[in-house]
Amino acid sequence: MTLALIFTFSHTQADDTSLATLDQTLNSKSCGFWRDPQDVVHIKGDDELTAMACWGYAHARDRLFQMDFFRRTVQGRKADIQGSGAIKTDFGLRVLGLYNQAKRIWKKMPEEGRLRFTAYAHGVNVGMKEALEAGVYEFKKLGYKPDPWKPEDSIAILLLQSFDQCRKTIVQDIDEEALKKKFGEDARLLFTSDGVPWDTSILKPGEFLEKRETAVASAPLLSPNRERVLRSDDLGNTGSNNWVISQSRSRSRKAWLANDPHLELVHPPFWQWIHVEGGDLDAIGASLPGVPVIASGANRFMAWGLTTSYYDTAEVSYVPESDLKESETFRPLIWVKFWKIKLPFFFKSYRMTKEGYPILPNDAPKGMAAVLRWTGFSVDENDIMALYQMMKSTTVHEEDDVFKNSKIPSWNFVFADNKGNIGYRVNGRLPKIKSPKTFGIEQHRLQDLADWPLLTPNENPGLINPERGYIVTANNRHFPKEAELTGGRAYSASFRAFRIEEMLQATELHDLESLKKIQCDIEAPDARFFNPYLISALQELAPTKLSSKLKEHLLTELRTWDYMTTRGCTACPIYRRWMDLVKEATGFNEAAFYRFLKSPRAQELKFVLQDAILDLIKDLKIRDDKPLPAWGELHQAPIPNVSQAPELVDSQSLPTPGDQFSVNVGTPRWENGHWVHTWGASQRMLVELTRTPTIYAVLAGPNQDIEHRTFYTSDHPWKKWLECELEKRIFPLDWNKTAASQVSLKVER
Repeated sequence: MTLALIFTFSHTQADDTSLATLDQTLNSKSCGFWRDPQDVVHIKGDDELTAMACWGYAHARDRLFQMDFFRRTVQGRKADIQGSGAIKTDFGLRVLGLYNQAKRIWKKMPEEGRLRFTAYAHGVNVGMKEALEAGVYEFKKLGYKPDPWKPEDSIAILLLQSFDQCRKTIVQDIDEEALKKKFGEDARLLFTSDGVPWDTSILKPGEFLEKRETAVASAPLLSPNRERVLRSDDLGNTGSNNWVISQSRSRSRKAWLANDPHLELVHPPFWQWIHVEGGDLDAIGASLPGVPVIASGANRFMAWGLTTSYYDTAEVSYVPESDLKESETFRPLIWVKFWKIKLPFFFKSYRMTKEGYPILPNDAPKGMAAVLRWTGFSVDENDIMALYQMMKSTTVHEEDDVFKNSKIPSWNFVFADNKGNIGYRVNGRLPKIKSPKTFGIEQHRLQDLADWPLLTPNENPGLINPERGYIVTANNRHFPKEAELTGGRAYSASFRAFRIEEMLQATELHDLESLKKIQCDIEAPDARFFNPYLISALQELAPTKLSSKLKEHLLTELRTWDYMTTRGCTACPIYRRWMDLVKEATGFNEAAFYRFLKSPRAQELKFVLQDAILDLIKDLKIRDDKPLPAWGELHQAPIPNVSQAPELVDSQSLPTPGDQFSVNVGTPRWENGHWVHTWGASQRMLVELTRTPTIYAVLAGPNQDIEHRTFYTSDHPWKKWLECELEKRIFPLDWNKTAASQVSLKVER
């Protein structure tokens, strides 16, 4: 298929008659279905639409509750199964109106798209009936049954995941405004990452469109006499990793791709691994139940993987109330579960501008209101169609064009083909933001919000075959600080990208083992910069405050620590709790903490650092006569049900390695005397771009939603995930050598 054909979509509308005809046709169809020894589902249809229907069947058969939970989330209908605790989330989703947007997109979608989504929905309803007959434990415990699936449900879930990528940019604006109030003019100097030694951009000097004509001045030192403030919540350090290396950096002289999206560690896992074959579609990888797209995977010619871009596609503005006189007011009716009955609940009113921008219920200066704009509000039917082509491209250049034309904001995609080429592109409608971006929330007139200049597709951050032979993204900044443009400041601290690039550069030629070592690396790179200050503060601690024996014991632990956050590490709890307490006391993030330590005012922190040592000893219950606690004792992942419903709580948890900034991330949250590991690699995938790509992967949990879980058996998926045991996937598939069954796609009315 040529590029011209890929992006020339017919705007012929498929009427209800043609969609009904498709339903009737699919009722007479069947498809091949095989679950391999790794529990990966393989499906094959005689044509693409039959394969799409079987895809829907497979998702519903294995992940029906998860699909319905995502659908209820985007509809703002969780409270009627989970009770009053979900009202706030439901209200927020009603304000955004994503489900209504999905219905508008569905009505305008070209025939090709309507047929695909109709076929998928048809298959979901076949699988739904079979799953409910077999028994889905979540529906039984929560006491309800799901509604039939509609094509617009899938579009809505895709929009929900798109919006989820930009939430951090919204929080960033609000948090920066709060930081300005607390730190005054020092806020920008302290909390931006420009110039810190771990700062790492995806694009390097010479790889972006424009540079500033003048050098960027160094940030001045802190102003004196600024009062210490209470903690500002950390602006977020979770995300994902992906990278590609060219054949010049590969031992086999084949390109490689790595991807491990970091998401909530839940049961069932966020992704389902699936292989879909039909027509000219033959792809395998991680798919989101409810959406017929393989987001991270491979076909017979190439591979692709994604991370959250954190490009600033959403922005909060203060708008004069006088501009909002024509806004519409809504008061949503939300059904709420109380014991065994549902009661209507009218939540507080919300407003929407006539242009469709939500007016947020956040504090604003007198006479102003906080208004949200997001480029995703203008996503249309062609944007959905373009993303679908990702699974069918055959070269890096074709895939690059796909992402240029996919306007759903916003992910960092890396990709590689079996000819040795590698590429990177940020997709979505991306605002053209001059550097430096305003710190905090700007004031705008309502009519000015529509004038939001966007990058052209060719201007979107991207790169093909750089001379260095690799491209790394880890939710870090897109452009170097010298660039004319910026993607904002919602990106994560660059420790993971810093560490990945360091390990890539340390080995001349890479293979499966060296790349797996990088993907599963558990060094805490931030400790390189801050552990010496902990040691210094401990050395200077007065003898009256700590016994000499315990002091020497702690110093020995910290001095001999290799910065690896293994489950048996005893220095890890000391360092991490110290950093937690220091940040709580100062309100600093890592960049601000580092700058303050390097400034003439560093001495002001001495007693804060030492008080934190004494507090961590109490928190960790450290005593002379007891062994130091190990990381695995205090750092565990509870793996809740995806819905977080109390009725579905499982008491098991996994002791996990990794930490906040390690490549194999740990994301600890201190709670009731231990750390809760909530986010991590939702899957790990490595692909060698041989003639037909060779794929190695492990999923965070079982591919099916099963009620009873035993984490500690040697062959359990969670155990394999914990130990980074990637398995070679079966692809492509010789169907004649399988015991595949035939699945009927007839919907029983």
